[in-house]
Amino acid sequence: SIGMQGTLYHYYLTDYTFPKHELERFFPPGSPYPTDETIKDLMDEFETCMVIDDRGDRSRFVEDVYASRGQVGINPAGSVHQSFSSKEGGAMLFVLWSGCHCNIKLSNVKHKLGTELLREV
Repeated sequence: SIGMQGTLYHYYLTDYTFPKHELERFFPPGSPYPTDETIKDLMDEFETCMVIDDRGDRSRFVEDVYASRGQVGINPAGSVHQSFSSKEGGAMLFVLWSGCHCNIKLSNVKHKLGTELLREV
């Protein structure tokens, strides 16, 4: 059976998702799907342009168990999180993925509550 093995944790920013208009991109006319090249360009653009503004006390980065054996986890489009397994044991998971994500540079994280948890990737 396909399922989660081990445990996956994550740091996530509470009460926040990037606004849809900041995530929307347009692809070449006549192209029914994004190409590998346009996805790579999009990910490179996101890495440099996506900034998480300081949200004051309204939200913070917190640690949580994301999913463990037999569970399913879902990240909404625009959510801000950093996933990882423990040093004592890894995790194996089956992923349905759009092929596009963004590694936001820590220098672009202006929000401060909980950022001491984050790691540069």
